[in-house]
Amino acid sequence: MGESYLPIGVDEAKAHVQRAIGILVCAYQDEDKCRDIAFPGALTLQELERRLDQLPSGQEIIFYCA
Repeated sequence: MGESYLPIGVDEAKAHVQRAIGILVCAYQDEDKCRDIAFPGALTLQELERRLDQLPSGQEIIFYCA
């Protein structure tokens, strides 16, 4: 199974999260910066690393930054 990195728009990202096929992850290493720009339900990189083995196979991960 290959990985792909494709840009998607805000509306598409929102739809993927609402349909539970994607999760949002703030792309900054600095957790304080992530908290300042956090979208509801978004994970920080550190949270993603802790939960990576719990994610369903094929889960779409949507990274964002501001």
